[in-house]
Amino acid sequence: MLPDGAKAVKNGYQKKHIKDFSEAGLEKFIIETCRAELTHLLAILPFWVFGFFAPFYIIPIMLVYALIVNLPCMIAQRYNRPKLVKLLDRMRKKNSNI
Repeated sequence: MLPDGAKAVKNGYQKKHIKDFSEAGLEKFIIETCRAELTHLLAILPFWVFGFFAPFYIIPIMLVYALIVNLPCMIAQRYNRPKLVKLLDRMRKKNSNI
């Protein structure tokens, strides 16, 4: 249900569905979840800049807006990443036993 900005970037990695269930594909997906979480965290930080251009009361409004827009995406990454890591670990254990 969350938007994916991968189409806006050249060669962006779409995270809506896992397309490659190989070890390399899962590793790349995990790295992308880390990158996405960091990007959303960094997008929250500059909310206070609007205080230079607008009345002071705008700063808390911009903070709330930044949190509402970015926290769901960060939560989704944190929710999904441990599952992906667990799946990757299982795959590695299975492949090492063969």
